[in-house]
Amino acid sequence: MKKAGLLAAALIALAALASCTLPFTSRPTVTPIYAATANGLSVFNGSTWTNYLAGDQVNAVTVYGSGANANIYVATSAHGVPVYDGSSWTPSATGLPSGAAVNSIFLGNNYLYAWTAAGLYGDEPKQWCPVAGGTARGVTGATQAPSSHDLVTHSA
Repeated sequence: MKKAGLLAAALIALAALASCTLPFTSRPTVTPIYAATANGLSVFNGSTWTNYLAGDQVNAVTVYGSGANANIYVATSAHGVPVYDGSSWTPSATGLPSGAAVNSIFLGNNYLYAWTAAGLYGDEPKQWCPVAGGTARGVTGATQAPSSHDLVTHSA
């Protein structure tokens, strides 16, 4: 008898909940999803996927900022670290080893770093510079790169 009573109470509660309206009536804002792929950068805007840099292997992506002010930095196997500012792509490979894949990128102390087979590089104005001993601007002991499967984001 107790089981039947509990079941009836549960059914009544479920029926009451089914008629309730949720307090959230607006759809949440969707932040773009960035996916590094073997055939470029794929971006999901909440309804469709768009591919950028087709034909170039993208190993990692880092987003700095949000909305229209965001910059998207992409680690590629053949073209350094292109940067997308919301309207156009800017190449960024000067100072990186010629033909070296950028395996990972990350932000540290408001500077961008790139990890290649030749080591760690820091983004200086207009060019990349090798980081001696894996120590630069507060990034210390960098003996290996973050995983190329990490999705790293940072908001300003």
